[in-house]
Amino acid sequence: MKTLNELIYQIKIKSQASRFNNVRQLEALIKSYNGLDWRQHLKTENGKPANTVLLQNEQVKVILIFWEAGQRSKKHGHAEGGGLIKPLTGILKEIRFDPNNTDHIIAEHIYTPGQQSYIHDSIAYHIVENPGLVPAVSLHVYASGISTTKEIELNNYSMIEKPEGKVAA
Repeated sequence: MKTLNELIYQIKIKSQASRFNNVRQLEALIKSYNGLDWRQHLKTENGKPANTVLLQNEQVKVILIFWEAGQRSKKHGHAEGGGLIKPLTGILKEIRFDPNNTDHIIAEHIYTPGQQSYIHDSIAYHIVENPGLVPAVSLHVYASGISTTKEIELNNYSMIEKPEGKVAA
């Protein structure tokens, strides 16, 4: 897939299919995109790159996320149909935690452009960060339009449902 507009169009069509319920159904589409035109879609706020929602409906949400060097998300999960991450530039590190014991790290992964990862609450909760010295941008695709995420309160490790605000990952 050559353009982000083409990818978004194809995601919209597939996500509106009657049997769509998990972003895994979009993995091949996401993998097929290797363009550089995402730069044209990344919005700015106060002269700095900002997270950009590319598509949001009841089935799916697609976001470009800008990561400053060293920036890190809170520990969180993705219910319902899960989430996909694909770095477009830079590197991202994902730290996965046991879904039954969110204090216990079960895996750490480094992702570079062209790679992608799937996450769901039944697999793990996670923290995503940019361990690099330069900014990174990644494409994120969430099922169910991601109106809420499960976020771990780090001070007491209780899970709470949080309405969506600024996207961390």
